[in-house]
Amino acid sequence: MALFFRYATIRVRDVVAQAKFWSEATGCRAVGAGDGALLRLDEDRDNPGVLLLEDHGAVPQVTGLAFCPRSGGLVGEVQRLMVLGAQIVGKVHRGFGLGEVTLADPEGNWFLVTSGPEELEAFENDESGREGCAGDPFWADAEQPPGRTGHGFTYAVVEG
Repeated sequence: MALFFRYATIRVRDVVAQAKFWSEATGCRAVGAGDGALLRLDEDRDNPGVLLLEDHGAVPQVTGLAFCPRSGGLVGEVQRLMVLGAQIVGKVHRGFGLGEVTLADPEGNWFLVTSGPEELEAFENDESGREGCAGDPFWADAEQPPGRTGHGFTYAVVEG
């Protein structure tokens, strides 16, 4: 018999405010009362979620949670999250407009947003888009992966 993953826990100081942020950020419903709320990442009750557990002494944490846009691009999604109250902690540009951004929720808990399926598909299918996005101001202050300079990084597209 194997274990079933139920939920990840984020300790928060204000469960109502954090439930509102995470619900708007993910487009998923947060349910609960009292000192906790479960953010259902899928309508199926058997799928995992994120438990927001109220702890007035909570300190910001690295959650280990990683998300990607359901549609659209990474830059637009990061901008939307910032309007909701998130702040950018760091960026890693993987080249060609692809990458990941570490953000902090309104209480300072870190999470990751990566390029989404539309961007990856466009990269895989469009040779003309592989010149890079060096001129995009969003990535100007991004960390570059080790060993990468300018446009010299190559992505491997692996099909399984």
